[in-house]
Amino acid sequence: MVIAEGTYGGANHPDREAELERFDRIIVDAIRAGKDIVIPIISLDRPIFGMWEIVTRLLEKKSKIGKEANIKPSDVEFLYL
Repeated sequence: MVIAEGTYGGANHPDREAELERFDRIIVDAIRAGKDIVIPIISLDRPIFGMWEIVTRLLEKKSKIGKEANIKPSDVEFLYL
């Protein structure tokens, strides 16, 4: 017997890559406009993976938008409170 958490297991999810591209665009537009981005954190584990996703997709140019945006590490600052 296997017992697992399944909060979103039965839901239909949008295409992951399309949603990440949309997220990339929001981040890049905010950086270009000089705006701050606040991402509320309600757990300790998952946010690290989210921040890693931003870094690898945008700073390391692994997404289409990341390649176009030319975001530099100095453009991004993470603050954990």
